[in-house]
Amino acid sequence: MFIRRTKTRSTTTGEAYYTHRLVRSERSGEKVRQRTLLNLGRHFDVARQDWPALCRRIDALRAGQMALYADGPPALETHARHIAEQLLARDRDARRETPPGRDLQTVDVGS
Repeated sequence: MFIRRTKTRSTTTGEAYYTHRLVRSERSGEKVRQRTLLNLGRHFDVARQDWPALCRRIDALRAGQMALYADGPPALETHARHIAEQLLARDRDARRETPPGRDLQTVDVGS
């Protein structure tokens, strides 16, 4: 997981600005694809040198791990928790959605 900074232009004024995205690389066969997990927006205010620590902490929070020590400033923990909550909420919503008229059940393939 990493953060990508992308230069964008406004369609109305032509002004250039940067947006930030949380991205994950996925391997599919011999191809590697990069998938945007979350748009962090135009006003993402975490310092660039803290991005790797932020991504590590988001991964840990999504896995349910507690922090053993502070890996950066306290504001970094706040950002990590906020982003992890957004990702977890989106994942819960995606699992909750079932196609209309379909009854989905879990099957143990090994039985």
